[in-house]
Amino acid sequence: MSRTREYPLPSVHAVRTLEALGWSALLVWIGAFVSLGYPWTMVGVYTDGLSYLSIADAIHRGIGDPASVAGLHALRGGRFPPGYPAYLSLFGAGVDAVGMRAANLAQMTAVLLMAAGVFGFLRCRTGSRRSALLGLLYVLSLPFIQPWSLELISEPLFVAIMLAACWVAASGAIAPRWFWVAALLGLACLVRMLGIALLPVLVLWVWRRERSIMRALVAGIIASAPIMAWLAFQWQAGLQTQATYVGEFEAATRAQSPLSLATLAANLAGLGAALSPRYLSSLPAAVLVAILVLTAAIRLAEPGRRFELATLFLGSLLVVLMLWPYPEHQPRLAGPVAPLVAGLALAPGERAERARVLQTVLRCLLWVGIGVGFLCGTHRMIQARFEIADPELRVYSRNVVVHNRRNPMREVENYHRILLAAEQAASIIGRGACMSTTLPSLVRLRAPTQVRAVPRPFAWERNGCDYVLAINASFLGTPALYPLHEPGLTHETVLVSRFPDGPFAAVLMRRPTRAATSASEPGDRPEDAQAREHRLR
Repeated sequence: MSRTREYPLPSVHAVRTLEALGWSALLVWIGAFVSLGYPWTMVGVYTDGLSYLSIADAIHRGIGDPASVAGLHALRGGRFPPGYPAYLSLFGAGVDAVGMRAANLAQMTAVLLMAAGVFGFLRCRTGSRRSALLGLLYVLSLPFIQPWSLELISEPLFVAIMLAACWVAASGAIAPRWFWVAALLGLACLVRMLGIALLPVLVLWVWRRERSIMRALVAGIIASAPIMAWLAFQWQAGLQTQATYVGEFEAATRAQSPLSLATLAANLAGLGAALSPRYLSSLPAAVLVAILVLTAAIRLAEPGRRFELATLFLGSLLVVLMLWPYPEHQPRLAGPVAPLVAGLALAPGERAERARVLQTVLRCLLWVGIGVGFLCGTHRMIQARFEIADPELRVYSRNVVVHNRRNPMREVENYHRILLAAEQAASIIGRGACMSTTLPSLVRLRAPTQVRAVPRPFAWERNGCDYVLAINASFLGTPALYPLHEPGLTHETVLVSRFPDGPFAAVLMRRPTRAATSASEPGDRPEDAQAREHRLR
């Protein structure tokens, strides 16, 4: 008797092939992501990341080290909590080449931990490996990841910890659940201040689940204790109100109410763009986001979903996003929202059998849209890795300017020249002297000397240093090469760094030792013995 061999349906073959392609694309993405900037001896020039690195360097060196002064000042008087810098310091992060390599490895690890957290959370939430893979590809295609996670920012680590708390709350693998969720949220608050917005909903979730006011209060205390201890430390150190996120929010809302239609409309548009794959054209991206949001809303209407911890977290974060008066921050702020939205949208519905055809069509559209956006983003990372031919400049490919600007090579050359000028300036003035500049956290990467912030408005009496390094980079509204072109500025030119086509990259000025009636213009007298001009190769 012959035996007939049964073959899977073609649709099963197609689904398995699609899943295999998804995993293959993910591996290519990881390879491209990790290889950017090899050998990783330079970090991005994003100002938040440079501040994190300075604090991490101080933590790694120790309080007693003289080189830790700037980092400890940023820790005591800045708005950044110590969790992420402490994480970087575990890898040995610092402002030298070895320390920057360690910082990049720490950030790569944080992004990969976040990716694992997204997959694990979605696997638990949806009960499907394929749905979890689809959601992970979606999250990795967003502006939050490309290119922002190439810089030293705290969002990936924050999202990883937040999703770990959601996983513990949903799976029940660890007991007592409420205690470990509170502990994880307390750690998340130390990584990013946005976690404070999640504290009230944590108390609500514990109270509804445990039916105990005492446990809810204890959970709130456990989760808030670390960040409150840090804020108390800063208050004792004399933190100024304008250095905090609350002060920034108050300053921005004096001009326009966060409840105004203009603010809400701008934030809503920014959120839609932040939830769209970065390299997907506008119409497909809008369709994809609409499918995700509508499906998530349908799931949210089902009984039992509204008071899940992940859903409460999502609601709290959306309130913050809608009230925050800076729509341009949406790509970063939406990072924690994206996996929560995906978790709702991809979760199995209660009426799956009745709407099976519609769900299949929507899922296919999601696979196509997310897949195209993900592949385009992966191609952009691979392209950025190889479009810089000079090995000396290739380390800058792990830099937001390479991915965001129309002329990235000019930006890379600019920052490279600034850092070379900083190194040369430090060798000229010596370790005993100090210099000021508009972006001290960048200049410190190549200047092992005292570097301070240049005062505004500028006056030598207010400067505190005998030298000023004017760099071709604007910072918080300060014009490039500030204060070089300030009216009435008197100075002596010590070092001039130019591009081959003429513009200045950096100018080192010294406090005038003799009376001068007008500012000396660097480059007007190349034969001047005090002016040393260096050109890009």
